[in-house]
Amino acid sequence: MAHFRGLVQGGRSAATRLGHKTTGLTVEAQTWAGKVTTRVWHDAETDCDRYEVTQDSHEGGYWDRKVLAHGVVGA
Repeated sequence: MAHFRGLVQGGRSAATRLGHKTTGLTVEAQTWAGKVTTRVWHDAETDCDRYEVTQDSHEGGYWDRKVLAHGVVGA
């Protein structure tokens, strides 16, 4: 059974994807200028779900990855 569920809504109907404790779930929202990535995963050592939101340049961009937020889901 899936542990994570992702939802995207664009110009068409919504689409979903599932992630498991062993795989996590990564979602990227991209523009020509850059992208924002959200990653969620299960930390088996602490038995909690964690997240990280980053901003990065798009393919071939010239600026570095920046962590915007990170922590424990639900905390």
